[in-house]
Amino acid sequence: MRMGLVAVEGCFTSGVVSVLDVLSTADAVRADIDPSIPAIEVTLVGARRQVTTSSGALLPIAAPLSDLEAFDVVVVPLRGLEHRRHARGPGL
Repeated sequence: MRMGLVAVEGCFTSGVVSVLDVLSTADAVRADIDPSIPAIEVTLVGARRQVTTSSGALLPIAAPLSDLEAFDVVVVPLRGLEHRRHARGPGL
């Protein structure tokens, strides 16, 4: 199963990394649970070649957003609070 994990500028690092951890764990145990479950392949997708998370971590992007149709599932983690603050103004 091909999964696209979308990372956007200012996203929570934990939002992206926790999804990667869960999916890699699921892939590691899938054959023990049900051998017919297809392998889980996760690709980091974004608008740029690299994304800076809200905590300053740099994430390398493996595929552009234009490739989204190539995935069976697309996951979009929560964006960082900094974006909400700007959208609503000061005093969130």
